[in-house]
Amino acid sequence: MLKRTLIAAGTMAALATLSAGPAAAYPTAIWNVPTGKVTAPGNLHIGVYTYVTPNRTPFIQDGLTFGALPGLSFGDLSGIGALELGIDTYGSNEVFNGKLQLIGEGELLPALSIGGLNLFNTNGPSENVTYASLTKELGLGGFSLGSWTIGYYNTMPSDTTTASQMGVMGGVFYPIGDRAGLAVDHMTGTTSISGSNVYLTYGVAPNAYLSVGHYFHHTDSNANLTFIGVDMDLATGLFGQ
Repeated sequence: MLKRTLIAAGTMAALATLSAGPAAAYPTAIWNVPTGKVTAPGNLHIGVYTYVTPNRTPFIQDGLTFGALPGLSFGDLSGIGALELGIDTYGSNEVFNGKLQLIGEGELLPALSIGGLNLFNTNGPSENVTYASLTKELGLGGFSLGSWTIGYYNTMPSDTTTASQMGVMGGVFYPIGDRAGLAVDHMTGTTSISGSNVYLTYGVAPNAYLSVGHYFHHTDSNANLTFIGVDMDLATGLFGQ
């Protein structure tokens, strides 16, 4: 779904920083960094996030992501063509997100997806971020090393006065027992979702997760944020899920 930011020079930086982002909950994203995985077909992901800074009142951001198409399987390959679509809101703005999985994660192969986020803002300029991401769960001798993501992104801003940019992104989600996890992500550059996030997540109920963490702004320490989020996954019954 989305995330971000802060006041005067801070408030504009805040609204810019707040402007984009994928679904927060793993596996579709490691907070801001989209993974190579997609929302399960027929599942509806709901996220509500509250951000707190020392210099302004808390603000809320929310979003929906839907597993719109199941993937195909050919031999040992699976998840080919699985599609997720999403919409995020912050204030009077709405932006759209989408991700197409080219290959699902296998025993040896990582999941590979391409997508876009912060697209077609209904009430302001759009950053129009396109990306490709690889995700693979790693282990050693039966011991989990977490799920690792690395990717590349490019922006095509609708505001012609804003320069496009490209960069790399990555992150790791490490499970702690059956219900908890620790995650870190980072995106280079100066986009609305550039910077780093560190957070803990815990399964408070079946398919419901509570996350608490901190966002480190890419250039302005005054724009750092503490956040708390709730994510839920609901099965609609479509596609036999």
